[in-house]
Amino acid sequence: MAGSTADPRNPPSGRLLADCYVVLLMGGTSGEREISLESGAALEEGLVALKEQGTICGFICIEWQADGRWDDGATVAPPAAFLGNLPPNPLFLLGLHGGGGEDGSLQGLLGSLGIPFTGSDVAASALCMDKHLSRLLFQDAGYGVAPGALIGTDGVRAQQAQACQADGEGPWFVKPRRGGSSLATHCITDWNHLAPALDEVWASGDEPLVEAAIQGVEVTVGLLDLGGDLPEALPLVEVCPHEGHFFDFKEKYTSDGAQEFCPPKNLGPERCQEVASIAQRAFRVAGCAGYARMDFIVPPSGPPVCLEINTLPGFTQRSLLPMAAGAVGICFSDLVHKILDQALLASRPRI
Repeated sequence: MAGSTADPRNPPSGRLLADCYVVLLMGGTSGEREISLESGAALEEGLVALKEQGTICGFICIEWQADGRWDDGATVAPPAAFLGNLPPNPLFLLGLHGGGGEDGSLQGLLGSLGIPFTGSDVAASALCMDKHLSRLLFQDAGYGVAPGALIGTDGVRAQQAQACQADGEGPWFVKPRRGGSSLATHCITDWNHLAPALDEVWASGDEPLVEAAIQGVEVTVGLLDLGGDLPEALPLVEVCPHEGHFFDFKEKYTSDGAQEFCPPKNLGPERCQEVASIAQRAFRVAGCAGYARMDFIVPPSGPPVCLEINTLPGFTQRSLLPMAAGAVGICFSDLVHKILDQALLASRPRI
């Protein structure tokens, strides 16, 4: 949709958002299931407001259960049973995180049926879910990445492991290649502790990616794709975990977790603009659509270091995208409205 001048009141699909019945899907089978349910609860409140305003004609909430079935409160059945019996003009609002909800699998299913959905398509979802491939893409595009390597499942090869060490000093991060929410992620300061961290990632069914820890300011950039050449970059949010901790699951989601500052307190306006510009361009390089959130470490000097792009970022009370939107006067229901609007404008089989 780059450079599009489409009128949101007359989308090319011929459908108006006011005529759409939103299907909110939350839960899923990944380790991020509980966080997805929290995002879903917040998104449901947003949909209630939009329904009262007449922005949408109605909505239903479906919980993707841990056993793979879908549950709308009245029926529990395989997804095919729901997809074959949807209300007219369905529009899926994806409140999912991780696993098959974020890696392109669900997007492929919906796209093949011509059902519009929020967020990125199959290719971008799969790419951004894969931290190894996305870091290679960022590096090839000329953006900064941390020294690191994907460790093969046949064990730690010396040349792989050594590639992760920066000047022979730690710490280092060990993370799942395709995981999210920092699950099974460890920060190690002693190279001798590498093996147990790798074992935990392998035990989760994923492959471990080891990267040197970069010292700097941790920030995230919310991005809204409103149809222009580049997505709109929201104000940066600085993340400040407690001393001795990194931005792990507890720091992200508990009430006494990390502090967040919007705008950042340890990054000047010019450096913030530099990071935002990289995020906007990386969004397009990765083929993302709709909205996303990109994470960085900004060292005292040198290029910002790209960590990852989240194609379905959180919408919980602690989530950073709604915080950044609120900083520029976009209330929660308006944010949901913008995301739904863009999904409808871009609606087409996206496979």
